[in-house]
Amino acid sequence: MKNILCILSFCFLYQVINAGCPETKVILTSQSEIDAFPSKFPGCTDAPFGILIKESIPGDIKNLDSLKYLKSIGVGLFIRQNKALSDISGLNQITSLDTLFMVINDVLPNLNGLDNLSYIGSYIEIYANNGLLDISSLSKLQKIDGNFRLGGSFKLQNIKGLKSLSSINGTIYLSNLNIPSLDGLDSLKSIDGSLIIQSLKNLKNLKSLDSLRYIGLSLVVDNNDSLTSFTGLEELKKIGLLLRIRNNERLKDISALSEIPSINGFIDIYKNNSLESLYGLEFIDPRSITDLQLIDNPKLSYCSANSICKYLADPSNTATISGNDPNCSNRESITDDYNCTAECPGHGFGLSSQTQIDAFPWMFPKCHNIPYGMIIKENKTGSIKNLDSLYQIKDVNEGLYVRNNSALKNLNGLSSLEKANLVIYDNSSLENLDGLLSYKECEFGLDIVDNPKLNSLKGLKNLINFEGDLYIENNISLTSLEGLENIKLNSFDYITIEDNTALSYCELTNICIFLEDNSDDAKIAGNALNCASIVRVKAACLVDTNDNNNFSNQISITPNPSTGIINFDVLPQYHNGIITVTNSLGQKVADTKMINNYVDLSDQQSGIYFLTIIANNKKITKKIILL
Repeated sequence: MKNILCILSFCFLYQVINAGCPETKVILTSQSEIDAFPSKFPGCTDAPFGILIKESIPGDIKNLDSLKYLKSIGVGLFIRQNKALSDISGLNQITSLDTLFMVINDVLPNLNGLDNLSYIGSYIEIYANNGLLDISSLSKLQKIDGNFRLGGSFKLQNIKGLKSLSSINGTIYLSNLNIPSLDGLDSLKSIDGSLIIQSLKNLKNLKSLDSLRYIGLSLVVDNNDSLTSFTGLEELKKIGLLLRIRNNERLKDISALSEIPSINGFIDIYKNNSLESLYGLEFIDPRSITDLQLIDNPKLSYCSANSICKYLADPSNTATISGNDPNCSNRESITDDYNCTAECPGHGFGLSSQTQIDAFPWMFPKCHNIPYGMIIKENKTGSIKNLDSLYQIKDVNEGLYVRNNSALKNLNGLSSLEKANLVIYDNSSLENLDGLLSYKECEFGLDIVDNPKLNSLKGLKNLINFEGDLYIENNISLTSLEGLENIKLNSFDYITIEDNTALSYCELTNICIFLEDNSDDAKIAGNALNCASIVRVKAACLVDTNDNNNFSNQISITPNPSTGIINFDVLPQYHNGIITVTNSLGQKVADTKMINNYVDLSDQQSGIYFLTIIANNKKITKKIILL
């Protein structure tokens, strides 16, 4: 009962407050009608059925001051064809509108009066206001649940007043403006409809769209004479229906579109007289293209973007191609290009985002061995999070570079990689190399540098065949070189182990053997404990292991005492080990490989000697007597 009384009371109060408000659409055709609004509708703050302001006598309406009590306008506010209207500040209490339509108001210099407008529910059009210089009063407008058309105002200097606009649930149509940039759209993240940029004669790039990630329908860029590139669209991840690029006289570069994984419709590139390349469309899934038109782009010579190749390879896919450079003159000139027929990428190939990595399987479905190297390096902070889609790669010639990736935590996507010269550099979130368990061969060296969270190399435990230099530098969380123990002996040309401040375990058999005779080809410094220097590593190499009893039981040394020839018998897994013999003064008198099965001390004097065996990261020292 109380609820019913409250509702009735509210309705009564609303009727009292708005008793004098119009019950139909208000049409104001003169200044006198505007000035009479407060007396005709005393106490009214709401025009629920909308207002149309359109003068009947040219030059009669000059201001809207008498509408200053209005707080809301339903349906829409339509201000059109008023030759002398120069002031709309009487609208300054309006915070939201369903529709705002302002067209052909010849001397209106600004939109002062819309300073508190934050929301448009359906449609906004500001068009052909010849005297409009400034729209900064729209600075609180955050959202438009419909379409937005702005244009035909050639004196408008900029659109910075749109700086708070973050989403449009319809289409934004910018046309016939002389603005030099899109500064003001910096906060725009999504457009559910289309983005149409047409006849902006002074626009050179799209830089202020660098927050835009989503276009639900179409991107149309047409007749912008000064536009040279699409710089600014690097974050765009979605175009839902149509990509149309037409009549842009100076446009050379559309590479900023390289983050778009699918188009779900038509690609139309027509009469862009300076466009030379379709680089930027490589990563669009060809299965998402429904039609293709490449017409009258006279300098267009690179059309063999992977997506275009794959699309044209299917004869059932429709395409119209003509009037371009001979390399893009028809379907066959494109599909016969080397880039279209190659199974794997060519020189200088790189992947700089998650979108590009995820496209690799369909771009190169038969590629297992990359002939000319590959760089994996993010183009934006955090843009690469995993390498999962690179699962098919087995071999990379000329180097695989994984560098400068801030969000990459592991290399699990490289699970099939068997052979490569690896450079793993400055990956600030990388924790381990566990994804490299198939990695067996390195021909030109291994660099693991500046990975601050890397704590384990165990993923390299199957790396056996190695040639070149080993660099382990400035990995401040790394504590052990465990994982490198199976690299064959005498494989290294040079070793650098430096500034890994937590690294304390370096005394692997292969490291120990290398340092025994090649200390001049090594640099070890700035690490912890037993890895602090070459001297410290060599000393650690001579310390018996904790499980030396088990190791000792697996090695037979006979005879002891001996007259000179010492024989030893070991299990096959220790054949990669070495034996060093020192006299009672600590001087080395002999060394040999375990696989030789003996050491000859016949030229030594009788006495006590120490035989140190290092194999598979285990060390023992045995005393022998020469007779």
